[in-house]
Amino acid sequence: MVIEDIFKALGDPTRLRIARLLGTMELAVGELAQVLGQSQPRVSRHVGILCDAGLAERRREGSWVFLRQADAEGAAAPIIEAAQALLAIAESAEPAFAELCEADRRKLAAIRAARETAAEVYFARHASEWDDLRALHSPDAEVEQALAAALADAPLGAVLDIGTGTGRMAELFAGQAERIVALDKNLEMLRVARAKLQHLPTAQIELVQGDFADLPHGDASFDTVLLHQVLHFATDPAPALAEAARVLRAGGR
Repeated sequence: MVIEDIFKALGDPTRLRIARLLGTMELAVGELAQVLGQSQPRVSRHVGILCDAGLAERRREGSWVFLRQADAEGAAAPIIEAAQALLAIAESAEPAFAELCEADRRKLAAIRAARETAAEVYFARHASEWDDLRALHSPDAEVEQALAAALADAPLGAVLDIGTGTGRMAELFAGQAERIVALDKNLEMLRVARAKLQHLPTAQIELVQGDFADLPHGDASFDTVLLHQVLHFATDPAPALAEAARVLRAGGR
């Protein structure tokens, strides 16, 4: 029975902590082991039990396997949702469990910071060759043609290019835009973009350092918002998408 499997899976302190952590963000087994202070094989066994019970899901990304809280679907959905809600209630009602969860989240913050640092180091190291590297992961010409076709039916107006990288999207759509703000978190990438875009009139292009989860722009500031090969670097894409929607004008794209 589903209910029996779920309660058996949650009948262990480590699995309770894992379930709460996966409700926060996707994590690899190694990252979970780092937070929990346990070996990867031991954590893998706990994760397997949670997955078998329908409380967690695996997602492969290259050679990495990421784990996330399961989406409640099908006939078992109400039971899974109730179990997830019960964990949240337990944390608010049980001081000892709450203390464990809070300590785990502090360690999780260090993992978030390490991920961001690794991405920034990677960008800084490969900024000058980033356009070539992008082509290894997706067919740039096809992607650019599809984007151009999707945006060809109307003027772009004011454009925000989030995660501009080397400035390729800004360069591609400069002829259709009134002005473009090219935003990136990494200063080295912005330096490369500045060199690529220096032929554009200064009134048309602005390069800005900023975080896609906390855009330095007011509400309804742009007619078009671009996110190209960016969201996979977000721990959680939802805040970045919410920020993109916030700065987009009504009827924008």
